[in-house]
Amino acid sequence: MSDATVRDVRNRSVTVLQEIRQALDAVDAEVLLRPVAGWPLWKQFYHVLYWLDHWFIDPLKFSAPAFHEVCFLQPDVASPKTLTKEHLLEYFGAIQTRIEQYLSDITPQELERQTEVRGQMRSRLDMILGQFTHVSHHIGCICATVRTETGKSMWPTEG
Repeated sequence: MSDATVRDVRNRSVTVLQEIRQALDAVDAEVLLRPVAGWPLWKQFYHVLYWLDHWFIDPLKFSAPAFHEVCFLQPDVASPKTLTKEHLLEYFGAIQTRIEQYLSDITPQELERQTEVRGQMRSRLDMILGQFTHVSHHIGCICATVRTETGKSMWPTEG
């Protein structure tokens, strides 16, 4: 592993965080509540944030946020509470701060470090790359949902 890999991970992480923030900024409160493919959009955002928080830094040291409820991660289960855009933005901000701090000190050796998770040895790099893929998948779904529901693009550069 090289310093160039560390630089690339930092750069890609900035991009992924910007995409999440841009998506959160672009969606309005009404659309967040709409059920799409069996789950309200706010749950899909929460799912992305929760698992990014869980896997990006160290899944063995992860603690769910104080407001977490298991039903938030279950698309087909009604939730007694709804997370608002403000809740999601606050949680995102906390995750972004933790990730930026983690990346400011990361080394090639840290990216190579192996951790046993669910009976498998995985490197920190593998877990981070997995989150890049996971976030991209859901942001794509969220973008398609917003376009379908509102007719608007979430990305300001699109016509």
